[in-house]
Amino acid sequence: MPRLRKYFEKNRLYEISFRTEEGLPYIPNELVNKALEGIIAKAVKLYPLSIGHHVFMLNHVHMQIRATNPKNIDKFVMYIKRESAHFINLLLSRKKKTVWCEGYDSVPILDIDNAIDRIVYILLNPVKAHYCTEISKYPGLNTWHYLKNSNKQFRKQKRIPRSLVPKIKNGRISPIVAKKIWEKLYKEIEETNDFEIDINDWYKAFGVTEKKEIEYYNKKIIDKVTKGQNEYFYKCVEEGKGFHTKDSLLNRKMNANYTPKKYGKRMICFASSKDIRVHFIYNYKRICAQAKEAYQKWLLKDYSVSFPPGTFSPLGFVEVST
Repeated sequence: MPRLRKYFEKNRLYEISFRTEEGLPYIPNELVNKALEGIIAKAVKLYPLSIGHHVFMLNHVHMQIRATNPKNIDKFVMYIKRESAHFINLLLSRKKKTVWCEGYDSVPILDIDNAIDRIVYILLNPVKAHYCTEISKYPGLNTWHYLKNSNKQFRKQKRIPRSLVPKIKNGRISPIVAKKIWEKLYKEIEETNDFEIDINDWYKAFGVTEKKEIEYYNKKIIDKVTKGQNEYFYKCVEEGKGFHTKDSLLNRKMNANYTPKKYGKRMICFASSKDIRVHFIYNYKRICAQAKEAYQKWLLKDYSVSFPPGTFSPLGFVEVST
């Protein structure tokens, strides 16, 4: 199924997702986590935008982004995909191996109720994958800790340059060795980038700024996640299904054979109201039709028809005229 046309509106909240072609390479040990954090920090520095709730799984990513700079979203995502692919290929001594599937999904979230449901879905991902019994025990990058503390966190994050990426044997690295490698690299790395996550920034997409209202919604998310992971745990117990221990997860081979068996349905938008969804889809299809007409004209070197703002022309992102 072809990917949907990209259309980014300023201040809109989007859920970005992409997955690997095969395998489960991003084992969440300290070395991999720090490498990913360094890549994200550099991506934000190069292409500023607001990162919200996210989770990095072993073979896919979910990340909410508020489009403070719509033109930066595509470059931001492509930078993360490119640099994380180089990192894993260098780590496993592979050359020109495609890591990520082509493209990425970027689904607009149209109302706060659905935004909450999507955050709960994101944070329950590791539990549903049997990587842990509760999200607080998942060692991979995620925003549960930020949510529980309901605060903004700022730190200096070092980025591992390609020249310093170590080589591992047999595709396996123990968590103890991964920690020691990172501690050694930390002393050698010179590049440092500011890394800030304001876990409450996404509320601005829906005009929510009052502290009490934000606290109410955050508690609602925490309660839903807690209920969801408890229900799933007891369901698995009844069905005789187990969960990974932290050690079994971190000691998995990074180059193990694995091909995804199911893919999610491509969505034009996320909305809790049918009316909101129908209205958005109508406008989205109208914009896509305008972009298609412009593209067909441009192929004939007729530039009289412009691409709609928020879409991509052959020259790049089309911004709103001021």
